[in-house]
Amino acid sequence: MIINTLKFSMKINLFIISISLLFFFSSPLHSELRNISLDECIGVAIQNHPEIKASDEDTNIAQANYAMAKSRNSPNINLEMKTVESQFVDQDGRVVKPKNGVVSIPGQDTAIGLFVGPTLIYNLIDPQRSEAIDSARSAIDLAKMKAFKVKSDIVLNVKKNYYYYLFARENRAKREQLVDKFQSKLQKAKLLVKNGQRPGLDVSKAEVDLADARLEYEKAKNYESVIKSELLSSMGIMDEDIEFSPVMVDKLPELRFDLKKLYQLSEGNNPDIKISQMTKDINQLNVSMARSAHYPSVDFLGALGMKNTKLFNDWENPYKYPESYQEKLKGENWEKSINLGISAKLNLWSGGGIDAKVDSKIAEFNKSKYLEREILIKVRTSIKNYFQTINEYKKQIDLSLLVMDNSQKHLRLAQKSYENGISTQLELHDAEMTLLKSELNYIKAGYDYLIILARLSNIVGLGEEYICKK
Repeated sequence: MIINTLKFSMKINLFIISISLLFFFSSPLHSELRNISLDECIGVAIQNHPEIKASDEDTNIAQANYAMAKSRNSPNINLEMKTVESQFVDQDGRVVKPKNGVVSIPGQDTAIGLFVGPTLIYNLIDPQRSEAIDSARSAIDLAKMKAFKVKSDIVLNVKKNYYYYLFARENRAKREQLVDKFQSKLQKAKLLVKNGQRPGLDVSKAEVDLADARLEYEKAKNYESVIKSELLSSMGIMDEDIEFSPVMVDKLPELRFDLKKLYQLSEGNNPDIKISQMTKDINQLNVSMARSAHYPSVDFLGALGMKNTKLFNDWENPYKYPESYQEKLKGENWEKSINLGISAKLNLWSGGGIDAKVDSKIAEFNKSKYLEREILIKVRTSIKNYFQTINEYKKQIDLSLLVMDNSQKHLRLAQKSYENGISTQLELHDAEMTLLKSELNYIKAGYDYLIILARLSNIVGLGEEYICKK
């Protein structure tokens, strides 16, 4: 699948030109339909589908979260303005005791000032930092894998609708041929009845057959229109008036691996399996990160700026004495201030919050292990079913080809018998319908084979060109 994506990207420039011609020149003057290959349809879907664009934004979100996690290794610098408190001292340099003799009251027993300048916080020890960065880095890989899965599912949807559309077009063409044939048969029956060579019942039967063929033809046209809309929708195109012709499949590819090898390939390439493994690893990191909240963290603190230590005293009203406060705000009352320090903290009690978070993360980790196992079982089951279905469709294709050959022989005999007056028109009609059904069964079995092969390719996680013979 990854190889397909690279191949589509190389073709996209050529296809943009082609699709522009398709969009702007699909007028009655240009009635010849543009042949659009499956690779081109997939290329349009990858470049145009909104779900793919949304998954790309999820990757951008994960990358931004990783950048935020890495920022914990860098210092955090802010421009701050904050109050500072300083003690009163007497002439001998001793701290003045509180007026109440017990505790100092800010603004009354101490002077309240202001500090203005940049402050710095640099984390020296953070027990959660390493796991947080590893978890965010793994989340990028997880987002990319989810985006790859989205692309793979969209590619599979395009393939299915492309093959359905091919069958719908062939079914409509066969039904149209049958209408023309029954129209001709009705005219011939009227001529034979008029000449007395056949009974009048043949005309009535031919009219019924023609009406039934027209009904089936209208159903086939409606089905073709519906499938065409589904195909355009899977490509992310809203304009349903686009006319194009899909390219017929010349040869059905064959698998080159046995069931055991397909199991092995899926374990290393299936997107769902890899997503479950990545999710489990991230959840394991989250358990370690939750547990590390019990350990101490240490920060380095720094501040460099200007400080006015005696701006407020006894909480005087600045509007009552404006001259006094203007005097305090003068430059000579501000002094340079440098503060350095270390802050350490260790959680002693959180009401059980940390332990509860640890238990929650452990439960998520255990759940991800069970989901991984479940996905492995589902993938293996699907691969086995698809592998068996492919072999079954190969048998159906061979049998359908045999039935189609026998139906052609039977129709030739029925036509000769009818012309010689031995058989009835009903028998001829049955022979023609048998041939039509055998042809449609053969065509449908071939496209069903391709669809199952696409499903198998999708669930293994590799393109058909890899799992099939060259």
